[in-house]
Amino acid sequence: MWQTFHDILVRIDWGLVIGVIAVIFTAITLQVQRKHNRLSVKPIAMITVADYMDRLSIYLQNKGTGPLIIKNLSFTDGRGRKEKAIINYFGPEVKGVVWSTFTGDIDGWAILPGENKTLIELIGDPMNKDFTDIREKVRKILASIQVELLYQDIYENDMPQKTRTLDFFAG
Repeated sequence: MWQTFHDILVRIDWGLVIGVIAVIFTAITLQVQRKHNRLSVKPIAMITVADYMDRLSIYLQNKGTGPLIIKNLSFTDGRGRKEKAIINYFGPEVKGVVWSTFTGDIDGWAILPGENKTLIELIGDPMNKDFTDIREKVRKILASIQVELLYQDIYENDMPQKTRTLDFFAG
């Protein structure tokens, strides 16, 4: 029996065996590296707000390590009205407002890691009565809105939907 086993070992092409083992380990390493690459460029979306005496703001931030690609950003108010830009909720009740900045429809935009996009911002002098009146009207409108974000990473993998109500402004 040992002689038969010895004969088999002598006849095996060890170069071929080692080559097959190397190909298997290379394939496994490639899969592990691909998984690592995908995880190392993962975007993490945050919808943040600022409510100060002199400033109201809403930001979309990427706190992840890879680009955040916006598939669909929408806003819905308490009555079910849906818009692509938050600025569309402000009509004659806030007439004469000079917005510091705002964005419209930004579907398809990319946000780099550590970057943020200002969705809307109102800045003014808290000692000015006209500004404080407008600020309160804007707060009331913002408090009834919900932000919904669908986004993906650079590999076109869908990330978990991010939703935030802006009831923070009610308080």
